[in-house]
Amino acid sequence: MLGQVERCRQIVTKYIRDLHEDFQTQSLEDACLIITPYLLPNDDAIEVVVKPKNGRYEISDMGTTIGFLYLSGVDLRQHSKQEAHFQAQVARFGVKILQGELVIEAPESEIIDALRRIIEASKSISYLVYTTRTRPGADFRRVVAEWFEENHVETQSSVQLPGVSGKLFTIDFVRERREAPPLYIKTLHSETRGWAKSVVYEAVVHWVELKETKRRFESVSFLDDSVEEDVWSEHIPLLKAHSDRLAFWETKEELLETLIE
Repeated sequence: MLGQVERCRQIVTKYIRDLHEDFQTQSLEDACLIITPYLLPNDDAIEVVVKPKNGRYEISDMGTTIGFLYLSGVDLRQHSKQEAHFQAQVARFGVKILQGELVIEAPESEIIDALRRIIEASKSISYLVYTTRTRPGADFRRVVAEWFEENHVETQSSVQLPGVSGKLFTIDFVRERREAPPLYIKTLHSETRGWAKSVVYEAVVHWVELKETKRRFESVSFLDDSVEEDVWSEHIPLLKAHSDRLAFWETKEELLETLIE
């Protein structure tokens, strides 16, 4: 038993040593910038500034967390669900909000704890972005449904099918065809690269689970490429490997040819 405990200690020691090497520091005019190995959902590194102030230290995220939420469309207005969660996390980690920044003031003896709490608060609060993704995704599905209707393409929507594991998976649209297997269409929307990765992985799981049932169908991953930032390119090879067809909103007429076969 003691041998296992010692082994665990060695693992923890190595983890801490490797983690230490992943942190980077830069000197500023009157402060120190710490670039952590932790990421916001858009894949930007969490950065923290440590600044001496009246014999203590001020640790701040420089406003990047709240700025990220604002740009991602998270609703932090008073009495919204997101604002309630935001305030809960602020209280949980004991941070203050000063001019849009997450801030902790601490004596030198508590600076490590303060740094940890700022980083954890930034990570936890930034996850609020995931609470907004269902609405844009639903919006894209609705736009696709309207486009199908305009082009007289009959489909079944939100069809639940069991995968090989027995878990139910929801297919956004199913298009039956007379002389070919049905098309299972999954719509994918994201406005950040980090969230796009999650969306793509979810789609891959759908297709793998359903293909393993030996059910006859053709899988179509229908991507919303109308967003300003290119969020899909790095994930295309994985998606292409597990989808029978890739379709893009900007060139949707190409998919229409398949739909009317």
